[in-house]
Amino acid sequence: GNFFDLNGIIQFNSFPELLMQCSSINEETYKSKLEAIETNFQRAQQYIDVTGNVEKKIIEILKK
Repeated sequence: GNFFDLNGIIQFNSFPELLMQCSSINEETYKSKLEAIETNFQRAQQYIDVTGNVEKKIIEILKK
């Protein structure tokens, strides 16, 4: 994906598919995705402070 590592995301297109995916998750699934999960967690940290991000962007634009 453009923002996150898709290897760390369980993808589905329908509710039945979600249920199927969830029923097949096990420790091996987790271990195989752990590195991507940790990468995605780190990337997600930059999106936590939405207000701060908007403020920074406004200041950046005003300085131009």
